[in-house]
Amino acid sequence: MNRRILVIFLLFSIWLLAAASCEHTSDPSPSCTETLISQPNAMASHNHGTQCVSCHTLGEAGPGCFTLAGSVYQPNKTDPYTAGEVRLYTQLNAQGELRGTFYIDGKGNFYTTAKIEWGPSLYATIYDANGNPKHMQDAVNDGNCNHCHSAMDDRLTLP
Repeated sequence: MNRRILVIFLLFSIWLLAAASCEHTSDPSPSCTETLISQPNAMASHNHGTQCVSCHTLGEAGPGCFTLAGSVYQPNKTDPYTAGEVRLYTQLNAQGELRGTFYIDGKGNFYTTAKIEWGPSLYATIYDANGNPKHMQDAVNDGNCNHCHSAMDDRLTLP
């Protein structure tokens, strides 16, 4: 009987230690206080093509809370496109007020923790390394770009 109690106690202790060391936490600090902004040619990002916001958000393991993040591919839809930028405008086809410019890094990702005023309609335009635009025709209201653009047919591609 004592041996059974000891085994139960040990298993419970191991479970408590595992739960305490879990990376996912509901404590918002310091996760959302870290500033992260992609830069041209930088190689700090990772997990090209995954939903960046799923980890880089309040209560998750990734540092910083991304307000906009995604990945860009070459025309083959497999290899990362590692130059250019993403801009958000208040009207279609790069018209209206420019709300932000975000660079694609050396691994094909773009991201920011900067505050974005999403409002009722913002429109994304991605520019290749030569400044040629590719306009998104639907308004966006959040920055989780890989949520919609992760499937092979829907990936963001340049040039």
